[in-house]
Amino acid sequence: MINKLIITCILILGISTISNAQYSFHAHEIYVDIFAPIGFKTVMATYELSLTDTYSVGVQGLKNLSKDNENYNDAYEDFSLTPFFRSYFQDDEADGFFYEGFVKYEERRIKANVYHSFIGPGIGAGLKKVSSFGLVYGINFGIGYAFSTTTGIENDFLKRGSLFIGWRF
Repeated sequence: MINKLIITCILILGISTISNAQYSFHAHEIYVDIFAPIGFKTVMATYELSLTDTYSVGVQGLKNLSKDNENYNDAYEDFSLTPFFRSYFQDDEADGFFYEGFVKYEERRIKANVYHSFIGPGIGAGLKKVSSFGLVYGINFGIGYAFSTTTGIENDFLKRGSLFIGWRF
């Protein structure tokens, strides 16, 4: 738990430092996945900082809220933290189609109180739209290669995706 807190603090500090730099455009966004709580009993939230009209950085976190102790498999994601860098195709205030690079850390619950950790790089793409009054909505997906941090566990693939809604401020 302490490692998660340290990683989160470092990411927030890094994003804060970047946001203090002088850029022609920057905006802060917070959004949540609207499908995750319904389909998977998880909460997924994202913070994104637009550095310029075409580049942004952010971090996405996921926490599984399910208390189910019987139906585990090694794709049962319990926690993840994913910093990312996005590049937008349009020069339109970080709005429209984008591609991204990310590094995802995730913990998978195999059975009650047994977790395996993975970390790895990935790529993704998506579409984000921002309304004139600041409503943010969109979809993204990505895939990567996960290196196991648990001894004796094989490497695997990472997946990422969301259908999100939020606010730009």
